[in-house]
Amino acid sequence: MRILGLDVGTKRVGVAISDPDEMLAFPLLVVERERAIEKIAELSLEYQVAKIVCGLPLKMDGQTGTQAEDVLAFIGKLKEKLDIPIATLDERLSTKQVERVLGSGKKHRGVIDKLAAQIILQTWLDRKSSMF
Repeated sequence: MRILGLDVGTKRVGVAISDPDEMLAFPLLVVERERAIEKIAELSLEYQVAKIVCGLPLKMDGQTGTQAEDVLAFIGKLKEKLDIPIATLDERLSTKQVERVLGSGKKHRGVIDKLAAQIILQTWLDRKSSMF
């Protein structure tokens, strides 16, 4: 079984996937937001996904803002379509981490989205493994 990581943006969703042992996260793809639910459902079947981890962009003070509310609404739609547990992870600076390495701009947008999803998923995997 694998875990899917998501970086949900207003236009695109970055997707990452874990290895079968749930130790490492790998960037997978970027999908346009309007097609994301369908594509995530397809990927969940294809990779036998046991859980989804979705980045939650909290405000810097830890409160829920409009972006986080948008992601929570997306998660609600995803839960209507899939019978897979969905966890959230505070991802306030995941995109900024990637942009520091690659730079920002149009030519890196798709790469940034899937690498941000990889960071979200790898952070979750690392925290999970440190609990045992």
